[in-house]
Amino acid sequence: MKIKFLPFWVGGILSTSAFFSSCLDNEIQTYVFPEETSISSFSIGTVSVERPGKDSLGKDTIFIDTINCERYPFSIDQLTRTIENKDSLPVGSNVSKVQTKISADTEMITYVRKSSTGEDKDTIWTPQDSIDFTKPVYFTIHSRGGHAGRAYKVTVNVHKQHPNVLAWSHFVNTNFASKGLTKQKTVVLNQRIYVFGINSEGTPVAESMPVSDGKISTWELAATLPANTVTYSAQAWKGNVYFVADKKLYKLTTDGSTVQVGNLANLKNLAGTGKTTAATEVLFALNENQKIVALDENGNKVSNTELEFIGNQTFETDRLSSVTYPARHNASLTRTLVMSNNPHTAASDTTAYLYNYTTNDTKWNKYTMVNPKVCPNLENISLIYYDNKLYAFGGGLESMKIKPFEAFYCSTDNGLTWIKVLKDMTFPKEESEGNHKLLPFANYYTANEEGSYSTVVDTDKFIWLIWKDGSMTRGRINRLGFAPKW
Repeated sequence: MKIKFLPFWVGGILSTSAFFSSCLDNEIQTYVFPEETSISSFSIGTVSVERPGKDSLGKDTIFIDTINCERYPFSIDQLTRTIENKDSLPVGSNVSKVQTKISADTEMITYVRKSSTGEDKDTIWTPQDSIDFTKPVYFTIHSRGGHAGRAYKVTVNVHKQHPNVLAWSHFVNTNFASKGLTKQKTVVLNQRIYVFGINSEGTPVAESMPVSDGKISTWELAATLPANTVTYSAQAWKGNVYFVADKKLYKLTTDGSTVQVGNLANLKNLAGTGKTTAATEVLFALNENQKIVALDENGNKVSNTELEFIGNQTFETDRLSSVTYPARHNASLTRTLVMSNNPHTAASDTTAYLYNYTTNDTKWNKYTMVNPKVCPNLENISLIYYDNKLYAFGGGLESMKIKPFEAFYCSTDNGLTWIKVLKDMTFPKEESEGNHKLLPFANYYTANEEGSYSTVVDTDKFIWLIWKDGSMTRGRINRLGFAPKW
């Protein structure tokens, strides 16, 4: 009795399957063909991409580029029979004519592209086919035995937004309960924005609004603050908003109470938060001796040492803008930077003040920025830490012919050098958005004589600008809002 096996080479794997049965003296030999119908790998070839740019005359134009996508990873879900690239192709990628490479249990593959009018006719797949992936395409693997497997839905994802562009939205119907606030400072705490400011009656107040993933509500009066509150001093820290009033430290709790903290009575302002040792988080306060004292959440000095500025420099304005972030050389340490406008009036005062403190330092250092890459001495200057970079912006600087909110100034070396940002991370030109007109920010800034505004970055990576009347502008780099797919 002879037994014969029929070998098949499928996807590089030698598969032999045979079934033998006999009845009495008759020899019956039956071959059973493999029924596997799986795709083990999928990739696409070269894709053309439209890229905006400028021609030799400086005019806006579109250039056609190509990218080889053979190594773009595609994920295969064998349970749901879906295939897609989790990392989307760049904006402008043309996926209407795409060649594919497929490894499967057999080379007998057909595909169909479903449309709104029905299904296209099944087409036998070859690697040379140019396939339209502007909509999902369904691939079917046919077994050696003639069985058609369950189809795979293949989607080629393409970004619809330029990932590095800062996109803005403006909200106009968000007036403060206090009608208007000057001398503003904005902080974020527990997904709620708090704005400290002075109302039209000269009373210091705090207003708040819940925000979540860029969605807004209405302003609520969070508290009427003590007299002589330094509204620029607000700092969100340790579950409360701390501030200085009557030369003392206070905190605004989440239930709207204002409580004096500690017994110090010679404070002028708060200069930010940070660490004095790798394990000790502190609140930095500026006292009347123009020294920095490090405080705990109870308002007590962490040590009796008062930190000095190199060269006996001092903060000369109440409007301070501070950021704190992990030191790049050691994540257990923090760097605190404080920026302020140079209040002198000389024409040569064209560079903003910037002060630095890093964990374990004994002094605060006043940076001497590297010419000519300095940060201009902008009116009402703001400093934010965003996308692992420093950005400064604000009102104009007449002596340098800089208009309000003309551009961001960016530093990638902790404030030593600065460059004017010319693309992607920019303030808007006039454009329409929904039912509202998104105007140049100079319009909002100069709509009131004080030029009042404040800014903050929230936990959803939105940059918020709050104007005097309570209207708000929100911006975020597109890629920072992309949902994780891996």
